[in-house]
Amino acid sequence: MLPTIDFADEEMTYKVESAAKLAAARDLLQADDPGWAAVFAGAFAGSNLLNWRYTDELVRAAKKRPEVLAPLLRLLWDGRLSESSFNRFVRDLRTHSAGLTPGVGTAVASVLLMGRGAADRPPYRPQAVRRFWRTIGWPATRNDVNPYLDYQNFRRSLDEFRTIASANALPVADLLTAQGYMWLITEWDPRTVLPASEIATFRAWRGDPYTGASSEGAQASARRLRILERLEDNETRLFTRNDLVGHTVDGQPAAILPSSHGTVIPPGFDIPVSLTLSPSVSGTGLARAVDDAGMLRYPHEKQGRTARADQGLLSALETCVPLVVLAPMGDSTYQAVFPVYVHRYLHRDRVFDLDVSGAYLSLRAGIAPEYERRWTVGTTRQRLHQPVFRRDVLQAYNSQCAVCGLSIAGLLDAAHIVPDRDDHGIASVINGLALCKNHHAAFDAGLLAVADDLTIHVSRSIMNSGPDEAVDRLLRDYDGRKLAVIPAIAAWRPDPDLLARTWTAATSKNL
Repeated sequence: MLPTIDFADEEMTYKVESAAKLAAARDLLQADDPGWAAVFAGAFAGSNLLNWRYTDELVRAAKKRPEVLAPLLRLLWDGRLSESSFNRFVRDLRTHSAGLTPGVGTAVASVLLMGRGAADRPPYRPQAVRRFWRTIGWPATRNDVNPYLDYQNFRRSLDEFRTIASANALPVADLLTAQGYMWLITEWDPRTVLPASEIATFRAWRGDPYTGASSEGAQASARRLRILERLEDNETRLFTRNDLVGHTVDGQPAAILPSSHGTVIPPGFDIPVSLTLSPSVSGTGLARAVDDAGMLRYPHEKQGRTARADQGLLSALETCVPLVVLAPMGDSTYQAVFPVYVHRYLHRDRVFDLDVSGAYLSLRAGIAPEYERRWTVGTTRQRLHQPVFRRDVLQAYNSQCAVCGLSIAGLLDAAHIVPDRDDHGIASVINGLALCKNHHAAFDAGLLAVADDLTIHVSRSIMNSGPDEAVDRLLRDYDGRKLAVIPAIAAWRPDPDLLARTWTAATSKNL
C-alpha cells in the first residue's frame, strides 16, 4: 500500500497546515482580537477534515455569528481540557445544529482541538474509527452520553497502533501520524495494487462502507458489496420489478425485492440486504417521509416470520452494515436509495430510524459536495456529472418545480443557481433548483430570481409590461411568493451564499 501513495502529501501536510491556522485563531481569540473569526474560517479552506456540511456550518458561524461560536470554542481552547468541558461542547453544539449526532460532535471537537497541538490530538471520524477498531480487533466504545470516553479510547487505540507498528519496523512519530495510517487502512483504494479477484475480499475484511463487518462472514460481505456495486451502475437509481427479482451476483440468484414490502435476507446472509417501503410511505414522495435530520422512520416488523428480520436490523445497527431502501414509484418501478444505515432503535415506539442523509443524494461523508467535472472528447463537451446532478436535484425537490409545483418529470430540469462555468458553480444539490422548463428558461434569462430567503422576484421589465394573462400565470403571479417546493432535509436546501451571489447579479440588471 505505502509505495502507491505520497504519505506526507496525502495525509500530513494539510492537517498540519490546518492545525497551525486553528492555533493562530485560538491565540487571537484568547487575546480578544476580532480577527480570530477570519483566521478560523480560513483554517477550513480546502480541508476535508470534516464532512462538508459541518465545515460549512462552522465557517458560516464564524462569518455571521462569531459571538455564538466564540463561547463554544473557549470550552475546548481555554485552560486545561477536561471531560466536562469536552462533553459540554458536544452537547451545546448539538443545540445549534439540527440532526448532529454525538459521534459527529466528537469529530468536530477533535478537529478544533488540533489548535492546541495536532501531534497528540488527531482528527476523529466515527465510521472510519469504528472500521479501524474492527480491523485491528480493538474493543469499540459508543458512548453517546459521554463522548469524551470515545475520543480517549480513539487516542489509546492509536497509541497501541504506534507500539505495534514500531515493533514491526514502521516508525510512527506521534498520534497524528498514526491517525494518517489509520485513515489509509480504512480508505485506501485496493484497485491501485490488488488484482480484481482479491478486491472484494479485501474490502470485506476491512469493513468498507459497502460491506460492513458482521457475523455473516467475508463471503457474504463480499457479495453484499457486489450487489451494491451492481445497483450503483444504474445512475438513475430507478429499477423495474424484474430488475430486482431477477438480480444475480456471481451467477447466483440475489433477489432483493420481497413479495410485498419488508426486508429481504438472501441465503447466506444474517443481515437484510434491502427493505422495501410500503406504498403508503413512498406514495406521498420519499423526500417527504425523510425528516430534517435525514432520518426515515421504519416500523418494527411483526413477530413470527419477520423476527429474524428485526434481529438483522439490530445487527446492522451494531455493525454499521449498509442497506438498500426500495421505494415503490408506481408502474412496477422502484427507487433505490443506498447505502443506508440503521441509526437507532426506539424501543418505546417500536421503530427504527434509518439514516439516509449521506446516501439519498450520493453525498458520502468526507467527500466534497460537488461532482468531479470531466469532459468527453468529441464535437461537444458533454458534462458527465449532469445525469447525477439532475437525479439528485429532482429527488431533493420530490420531482416538482420549486416555483410552480409542476410534477411532470419530463418537463423538469435541474437548474444551477450559479452556472457551472463559474468557479462557484459546484455541481451539488445545494447549488440546484428543480424548475419546469418555462421557469428554468426565465431563471437563466434573468427574468426570474430567488433571493436568499427563498422569495421569488420577477424582473421589472416583466412586471411593468402591458396586460397579458399568459404572462401573469407564467411569471407575474409568483412575484413576492416563497418557493412552492423546498427540500425536506435542511442540508439539501439552496445555499444562501450561492443564492445571494446570483441575486446580486440579477438586481444589478433588471430586478
